[in-house]
Amino acid sequence: MDIQNLIAESKELPKIRNFFSGKNLPENFTVPSSLLLYCHDFPWPQTITSSRYMLIIPYVKLSYRIEDVLYPVEAGEAVLVKPFLHRSVPDIHESYLRLIVSFEADDKQPYIPDSPLMKMTEKAWAHAENLLRHYKNDEIIQSSFELTMLLFEISGNSISSGKSEKSRAVASAMLYINQYLDQSFSIKDIAAKSGISASHLRRLFRQENGISLGEYVSRRRLASAQRLLADTSMKIEEVAISCGYDSIYTFSRFFKNSTGQTPSAFRRIHKGGI
Repeated sequence: MDIQNLIAESKELPKIRNFFSGKNLPENFTVPSSLLLYCHDFPWPQTITSSRYMLIIPYVKLSYRIEDVLYPVEAGEAVLVKPFLHRSVPDIHESYLRLIVSFEADDKQPYIPDSPLMKMTEKAWAHAENLLRHYKNDEIIQSSFELTMLLFEISGNSISSGKSEKSRAVASAMLYINQYLDQSFSIKDIAAKSGISASHLRRLFRQENGISLGEYVSRRRLASAQRLLADTSMKIEEVAISCGYDSIYTFSRFFKNSTGQTPSAFRRIHKGGI
């Protein structure tokens, strides 16, 4: 430690005018919880989903498919798969060695990267090493904070790389839907972001996905609602808002029509089980 540098930095702190008010964490800030770390060295060509965040740090060159976008991932990069997105390792490689960090986190935490592909910096590797050490020693609080710092670090080093097997308009529509699932939007809104007419987008979306655009939105909202009901203690009203519904009655009717259960009944059966 360079004490002289620390002294110099300390002297540059601003003068205090109010000794009873400091800097606060963002409102509703929470650290990752329910951490699960494991190492894999085998392929997984089948498409799977999880209700949890999956941070994947390959030690070798791999290809990850998230939804319908293929990401070539180099050793020294990291992939973050958000809950309920389809993922697979479709290509043949000599090795598949990778560290997987599975965790739960409240939506819209500032440390959650927007991009699925990020670069591992020297600081990020240091946080990953500390995370592993703390986790193996059952030091869960320290592990959670190290993961938070790791995610913060890689968030600022996103990599725009991926090859979509969908048309640009459909890929843009799917990205928009999954990014703004907590908001109320119409098919016209989605089409406007995709750059084509609503009728053209409907036809193209069904042609490339085998289901209607409206059905895709409904399935995504339902998956999000099921995760929140099973994995959180959010009120039903809060779940409805987080899934893009302005009214709890509209949300409850949609949920029961889709699952045959009310949101409350679903939570009683599945709490902690998805």
